[in-house]
Amino acid sequence: MPTASALGATLEGIVGLGNRFAGTVGERRAREYLADAFQRRGLERVRVEPFTFLAYEPQRARCELLPTGVSMPCCGLQYTASAAVEGEVVYVGKGTEDEIAALEARGVELRDKVVMAHAVHPWLVMPRLAARGACAVVNVSEAPDGLIGHFPASYYPLPHERPWPGVVLDIPGVTLEAEAGRRLLSLMSASRVRLRVDHRARHVERESGNVVGEVAGTSLPEERVVIGAHYDTQAEGPGAADNGTGLAALLELVASIRTLRPRRTVVFAAWGVEELGIWGSYAYVRSHMAEHAKTVGMINLDALGLPSPGTRLVVADGSIADFAVESATRVGWVPEGGIDASVNAWSDHNPFLDAGVPAVWYWRYPPQHPYYHTAGDVMRYVDLRRVEDVAQASGYLAARLASLPEVTLGRAVRTRVHAQLPFS
Repeated sequence: MPTASALGATLEGIVGLGNRFAGTVGERRAREYLADAFQRRGLERVRVEPFTFLAYEPQRARCELLPTGVSMPCCGLQYTASAAVEGEVVYVGKGTEDEIAALEARGVELRDKVVMAHAVHPWLVMPRLAARGACAVVNVSEAPDGLIGHFPASYYPLPHERPWPGVVLDIPGVTLEAEAGRRLLSLMSASRVRLRVDHRARHVERESGNVVGEVAGTSLPEERVVIGAHYDTQAEGPGAADNGTGLAALLELVASIRTLRPRRTVVFAAWGVEELGIWGSYAYVRSHMAEHAKTVGMINLDALGLPSPGTRLVVADGSIADFAVESATRVGWVPEGGIDASVNAWSDHNPFLDAGVPAVWYWRYPPQHPYYHTAGDVMRYVDLRRVEDVAQASGYLAARLASLPEVTLGRAVRTRVHAQLPFS
C-alpha cells in the first residue's frame, strides 16, 4: 500500500505541473502526464476518453459601493451571466431555505436585489437566489490572507446535451474577499447599501478527456471496480490538496492492485473538469452505461490530506456504507462519522450513484481546508501522513471489492442535489 514518502514524491511531480484549470494548457499537459504515468505503471488499455464541456473564461469582475464607486477585491462567480447591474444589498447568511424563508416572513423581498451570502458551497445556494428574482449575487469567500476562493454558481446535475441549458445563471455574480465582506456587513448594519456588480466572462465549448487504464480481472473480468480522482484544479494555484493528493494516491495504488491479481477488472480513472460540475465522471458514466450493472463499486479519491486533523468521514450511499465502514476499520482508519452520499452533489462519486453504482469517498471533514480553491493550496499545507492513511483505507476497500468471491451490495440511491449539507 502507498507510503507517505512515495505519495509525497508523486505529489511533487503533480504539483510541478502548475495550475490545471479546465480548458487551459496546464490541464492538457496534466492529461498527457497522467496518460504516460498510467502506461509506465503497467496499466492496460490506457486511453484518453474525450468529452465536450462548457468552459469558463474570466475577463473582468468588479464590485463597487455606490455612490462612491469604491471597488472591493473580488473574482468572477463562475457560470454567472456577463452583465453589470446595480441594486440594494440584502444579506441571506448561508443562503439556506430556512434563512431565506425567515427573511421573506418578515417581508424582505429578494427580487431585484443584489443578494449577498456566505455560502460554503455556492452552487447549492445561487440557483435558488436567481429563481427568487435576485438581480445579482455576491458570495463572500472565507479564505485568509487576502486570497479569494473560486467557485461555480451551478454544478450538478448537468444537462444531457447542448446548448447546456441552465448551466449559466441569467444574473451576474462575484466572489468577494473576506475582509471586504466584513466591511460591507458593517456598513449594512448602519444603513442601506447599494452595489454595482460587473461580471464579464466567456462560456465556450471546449474539449477535455478522462484518462483511463485497467488491471484486468483474472476470473470475473466482466465485473468491475472503478477507482478515480479528478486532475483539474480551480482557477488559481497548483491544487496540491485538491486534488493532487487524490491523483498521487491513484497512481501509487496501481502497484498494489496489479500485485493482487484481482478477480474483477479494476478501472483506474483520472477525471477531467470536476471543479466546474463533475463533467468528466458524468461523461464516463454516460458512455459506459452497459457496464454499470456489473460494476460492484466506485471509490472516489478527492482532497485526502488536509492540513487540519479533521473528522474521519465515510461519504457513501446506503448500499455500501456498512461495508465501507467495516473495511476502513479493519486497517485502522476508524470512521468518526458518516454522510449519506446521495444528499447532494459534491464530487465524482455522484454520477455513479445516479447510475445505481455503490460509491464511497473516505474523507477528513470538517473543517474545510482554509485555502480551499485558492492560490494557497500548495504543498506546504498537505499532511502526507493523512494522505497515506486515507489512501491505504481506500486501497484496501478497492482490493476487497475486486477480490472477494462474491459482492452483493444492492444498488445506489440517486443524488438529491439541493438537500442541506451537514456541517455547512
